[in-house]
Amino acid sequence: MRSCVLLIFLVACARAGNISANVAEIDALTERWIAIEQQRTAIRANWAKRKRIGATQMQLLQAEQRSLRMLLDDAAQSEDEIDQRRSALFREQQELEARDVELRQDLQIIVDQLTVIQKQMPPPLQTLWKDHLAQLGQENLALSERLSTVLVLLEETMDFSKRIALHKSSMTFGDREILVTQIYLGLSHGWYISEDGQRAGSGRALETGWGWHDASDDPRFDKSLVSETVRVVEAGRARDLVSLPVSLREPRSNDK
Repeated sequence: MRSCVLLIFLVACARAGNISANVAEIDALTERWIAIEQQRTAIRANWAKRKRIGATQMQLLQAEQRSLRMLLDDAAQSEDEIDQRRSALFREQQELEARDVELRQDLQIIVDQLTVIQKQMPPPLQTLWKDHLAQLGQENLALSERLSTVLVLLEETMDFSKRIALHKSSMTFGDREILVTQIYLGLSHGWYISEDGQRAGSGRALETGWGWHDASDDPRFDKSLVSETVRVVEAGRARDLVSLPVSLREPRSNDK
């Protein structure tokens, strides 16, 4: 699948004759995605570490409680030693609370970064991210639920980036809303075509957000290639070698 996706993209860029600009954009998006992946890995590692520490601390606390009971039952036990044990337990509790605060701060930084890049994602992912980010904005959400929500968001995004995705949607052209089939190649490029084949165009991720360019009247834009790709993917033959047109025009985030 990855090989075919790469071939599709290279053939498309070759047809347009201007691969350098797209490569730079893809490199930038790849770097952002790698950063997200690194953050996701860090979250997983921090969460796993916190669970291990929490389990260990719980065992220690239970052991300490048993010890304290034994000490209290022993009349010969020094009161000073009991106070030292209690102080040690109190310090351990403070350390756990400090780790929770640090993890919350790190998680908030990641959520803020995800909020910034949300608008650069393909429209279907923007909608999906909107729901997750709204949930993360709830003040009373437990830390474990926040971590789980971020991990689900990143995993769904990774899944989307690894396949050729089809999406049915309505797009506005002038004063008309037309049903189109959108096809996405990873997180950086997309195409669309209407049911009647009259409206077609391409889109890609920009610094200002996702941008669509209507190429319906552009003779250099081969709408049949988009139709053929949609047909191949719908038929479950995504491993076939297909070509997609790439517009040379710089799309705008509000270009329809």
